[in-house]
Amino acid sequence: WLAGALRDAVRSPFSIQPNPPFNGACGCSPMQWVRRRRLHRAMQRLKNPLPGENVTSIATSLGFPSALAFSREFRRRYGCTPSSVLRG
Repeated sequence: WLAGALRDAVRSPFSIQPNPPFNGACGCSPMQWVRRRRLHRAMQRLKNPLPGENVTSIATSLGFPSALAFSREFRRRYGCTPSSVLRG
């Protein structure tokens, strides 16, 4: 059931309710897990971008509300900017 719940959480972060079994299994809340997973995917895509991809297109494709919000979260998590990773 956990894999299905996590898959649904990535698709719809606004429908997540507090879930103690999830917190115990993952060590974080469902929303924290979703954020970490999105940031991890963003890092992968920034390191290996498709032709024509930029920070904004990657951020919006992963569900971030804006490039600014994405950049702030990314910098908080990884200590560098998304553009510096994209440039290599």
